[in-house]
Amino acid sequence: MTGGYRVLPLRCAHCGAELPVMGPIVAFRCASCNRYWLLGRNGLEAATVYRARAAGDDAEETLLLPFWAVEIDAPRLRALAGGAVADAGVTAPAAAVERLLARIEEAGRWFVYVPAFHAPNPNACLALGRLFTRGQPAARMEKAGGGGRPVLCALRADEALALVDYVFLAHLPSAILEIAHLAGRLHAEPAAAPWLVEYPFVCRGHDLVSLAGGYVVPVALVAPPGTAATAPIAAPAGR
Repeated sequence: MTGGYRVLPLRCAHCGAELPVMGPIVAFRCASCNRYWLLGRNGLEAATVYRARAAGDDAEETLLLPFWAVEIDAPRLRALAGGAVADAGVTAPAAAVERLLARIEEAGRWFVYVPAFHAPNPNACLALGRLFTRGQPAARMEKAGGGGRPVLCALRADEALALVDYVFLAHLPSAILEIAHLAGRLHAEPAAAPWLVEYPFVCRGHDLVSLAGGYVVPVALVAPPGTAATAPIAAPAGR
């Protein structure tokens, strides 16, 4: 150990096989035993990866983009909102907050979605995170089996948790955001450990469309102009 840094071997902690290096990607799949690993602050940690299933996502050209899905503590959010609304003393934002809380509580389980893929344009995080968080896309979840394409995760779980409030605030209606004192008190506290979930997307012209929810964003948000926006799709298919 030198200067506060440690050099660790990039090997599967289960079978000892070497893991592939993929630039900014912090998720690894062992080709030998098909286990998943995530790079954490203290080295490799065993990981479970989930796949959101939607109609049409078995095609080879499907792009799988990872998100950290962070379940929110709804009772804690209501308690914080109640105190913030009382202090703000304004009617219109109070109604907007109540509608927000009712929507979250009605869902039963409500998630903030933090995009985990490498995006040259940081607006991709805000745009897709806001769309997914607002829409709460319905999809059948299954554990990824370890075969096929690599998981394109470039964000550790602790980094995603640090961004939860940022994405949560970005999705709030303007009636709430306009009252800085009110918005600043609405802390989205996690209720459980985040899930790493891959969502299927397809390229349609200059747009990227999520098959779960139908959200549309420009391809340029994920890949800058002049690059191959479908580069991740070229990875081995077959999951």
